[in-house]
Amino acid sequence: MNTATQWSPARSRLRVHALILSLLVIAGLLMGACDLGGDSQPPASGNTNPPSGATQPQFPAATNTTGNQQTGGTGNTGGNGSTGSTGGATGGTSAGGSSSNPAAFNRIAAMMPVGGADASQQPVVQMVQRVGPGVVTVVNSLNPSFTGGQQAEARGSGAIIDQQGHIVTNNHVVEGQQQLVVIFADGKKQQAQLIGADPDHDLAVLQISGPLPAVVPVGDSDKLLPGEVVIAIGSALGEFRNTVTVGVVSGLHRSLPEGNGVTLQNLIQTDAAINHGNSGGPLLNLDGQLIGVNTLGVTQAGEGDIAQGLGFAIPSSTVKAVTQAILQGGGAVASNRPYMGVTIVPVTPQIASYYNLTGPDGNPLSEGALVQEVQAGSPAQQSGIQPGDVIAAVDNNQVTQDNPLGEILINYKAGDQVTLTIIREGRQGTAKMTLGQRPNQ
Repeated sequence: MNTATQWSPARSRLRVHALILSLLVIAGLLMGACDLGGDSQPPASGNTNPPSGATQPQFPAATNTTGNQQTGGTGNTGGNGSTGSTGGATGGTSAGGSSSNPAAFNRIAAMMPVGGADASQQPVVQMVQRVGPGVVTVVNSLNPSFTGGQQAEARGSGAIIDQQGHIVTNNHVVEGQQQLVVIFADGKKQQAQLIGADPDHDLAVLQISGPLPAVVPVGDSDKLLPGEVVIAIGSALGEFRNTVTVGVVSGLHRSLPEGNGVTLQNLIQTDAAINHGNSGGPLLNLDGQLIGVNTLGVTQAGEGDIAQGLGFAIPSSTVKAVTQAILQGGGAVASNRPYMGVTIVPVTPQIASYYNLTGPDGNPLSEGALVQEVQAGSPAQQSGIQPGDVIAAVDNNQVTQDNPLGEILINYKAGDQVTLTIIREGRQGTAKMTLGQRPNQ
């Protein structure tokens, strides 16, 4: 008989006892870990609410909020609350982390608060406290001639961007203005002066005088990455001053046509809630730098096609160029901005494949601006530009995703003559154009 397979009753009992003892030790350790994780958040006697700063559970109310966005402020307020909980998660206070034993041990060992007990240490909170006072509500008392004789006002947002009191906002916030007033986060009001505007980029610059509550530094939008956390601050619905919403960069280099031959280009797409009244407010990174100016939120696209989490901001690279042009030109951008009269979409490999766009070498195009529409009587029509043409360059300035057509035209004014490099059905040519002035402005 092979003795290696023989077991005695005594040895079997010893092994069973050892196994039971090991299981008891492991169970004790696990219970201790759970106790450590729980004890780091002392319960509030008689209060069943989660501690301040902790991530809130997501309830079906979020679905109702989406439905209510079309009908009233309640839905929007609910949306902001939901976004606020996302901000808590961004600050490192997700409920999932405090229920994990390894995470609990690591946080205790590092002497970090579990569950966000000290909300003031969260990066979003610190950033908002630092630069939030530099965000203002812009109240536009509209000229009766602009509204058909009616007394009306429009409200949006803006950000103080320098020590000289310059405020950047959207052009559509100040359009038709008779008088402009800004309301600070603390409720104080001050009259503002319109320095200049650029409707083609939907940007405007105002100025105020006197002490400034804070300045929002302008950052570099070229460094943004999809998935990066961003924060929007603005006057939701024109009433809820300094509303904070949190999201991520959903996409870059987006384009949206505004009509009248104007296409907003190189936009930042974000899922941070952008409501009416947020227009002109800053889109910020975690360092508190303005990396975009919120301009619109899409809630419906096509018949019955409801959109969610589709907000767009003008990148800070465009904001810098337009602001500089307005300040150096004394506000002349509004009267001398160039106009081509085309509706375009940036060329990407996907667009090139869909429309079968090729260059003179026969290879698919990867850059340029595809002309989708040409305005009647516009400089583009007079120069022979046709739908389907690709504008590849303006005076040897190549049109790319990082250097879109709109930003190239910032360096020109109405009346300037330019030479366009055009690709039509795989053939490359040139077209002379005298830039015009946008009509009806």
